[in-house]
Amino acid sequence: MTGGHDWGRAAVPMRRIGHAVEHYATIGSTNDRAREALADAGGEGLAVVADHQSAGRGRRGRTWLSPPGRNLMASVALRPRLEQARAGLLGIAAAVAVRDACAAAVPGRAIGLRWPNDVVSAERRKVAGLLVETTLVGERVMDAVIGVGINVNWRRAEMPAEIAERGTSLADLAGTEIDRVALLAGLLERLDREIGR
Repeated sequence: MTGGHDWGRAAVPMRRIGHAVEHYATIGSTNDRAREALADAGGEGLAVVADHQSAGRGRRGRTWLSPPGRNLMASVALRPRLEQARAGLLGIAAAVAVRDACAAAVPGRAIGLRWPNDVVSAERRKVAGLLVETTLVGERVMDAVIGVGINVNWRRAEMPAEIAERGTSLADLAGTEIDRVALLAGLLERLDREIGR
């Protein structure tokens, strides 16, 4: 773990989700670290953040590409204890929380969802993606990791052509750099609320 930004200010100790934040300059995958944390007594609700992932991933085995220190890559460890039939609600709650956190960072700009896991601008350009990984025991979801990747300060002009063609960033939408720690704080607050429902 490293210093740099004061990522700890995004944590609220009395809250279920985001009671603590671990930050890494580089890690293989924030989802993998969050899953490891579920083996610890206080691991549920831990948020894991990295400036760079060497093995970041998206849905269907896709690689999540991001330059170091520009975006928000975070994963949250959960023990939802949900019935398998209701497991889809976890992804819906997480998607709504990410959309709302992104919208709060760019007031006056429309931010929407492209189900099941993309947050998009009014122009339908991808701003963020989610990857929810669950562990089933019998008919219940016992463990879950919610992984989120948000294009924060990575401008379209800097993106590879294949990403810029369909992507954008909060900084592009806002016209200014975005505080990644404040964005994480808002995301964790909204995740806690939506998943609590």
